[in-house]
Amino acid sequence: RFGEAKIKIRLPWDKILSVCYSLLLCWQVIGNCLYFVRGIKCFRDKSSTFLCERNAAFLYSEELEVVWLTTQTILIVVVIVLLPRIPGFLGLKAIFHRLKCVPSFFTLVLLLVIAVSRDVMLLLTSPKTFLTMAILIGFALKYTLTVLAAAMLNYTQLSTLKHRYPLYVFLLSKLTVFVIFLASFIHFTNALIAITFNVQKFPAAMSSANSTDFHVVNKLLENFGVTSFRFKLMSFFWTKLFIDDKGIF
Repeated sequence: RFGEAKIKIRLPWDKILSVCYSLLLCWQVIGNCLYFVRGIKCFRDKSSTFLCERNAAFLYSEELEVVWLTTQTILIVVVIVLLPRIPGFLGLKAIFHRLKCVPSFFTLVLLLVIAVSRDVMLLLTSPKTFLTMAILIGFALKYTLTVLAAAMLNYTQLSTLKHRYPLYVFLLSKLTVFVIFLASFIHFTNALIAITFNVQKFPAAMSSANSTDFHVVNKLLENFGVTSFRFKLMSFFWTKLFIDDKGIF
């Protein structure tokens, strides 16, 4: 009879979303490489990426850095949203209750405060252009969210995904950890290269007295705090690739 039979078209949303997520991961790998190339060019010119020439290394490299930072932040947010769906996830309250007695986690938080403080200091002393502010704010936000993701991952076993979801979901979770590790590795490597090249972090227009004071403070924060912070993040995600059955902090 007319209207009795209804044709329902069911789209494979899981696979569609998985493809979109895979493309996001692929872009992150490409973005990391582009950011590294731009960083090397800027460091050779004794400049940081947020003060460097707009088209350093290749056209629109500064805009691409902002896009890369934005999508990287989106990736971390997606990870934070999806982690509670993993079987055996303890919950944020239980996780932070355990972490409150872990010294290495509080060391990471202290280094995060130092890294964000340095970004705020650079934000206050740098030209107030959209791209410069977007890069500095993007790094500070990404660092904070990455620490939150690391805390949630610390007691979460990704291997349990194989028991409830298709295998490709587990593989995507491992690829995600690798991509975040790769970004942390690039940040750490760039920090070491910047120190080697004695990169200038402040605009030349600053007065000599203030520039000297800020330069000393920045060197202390960067050489100790920021570099150590990036190394600890890199170490966490590298270890998480291989150790999944116990806490890393």
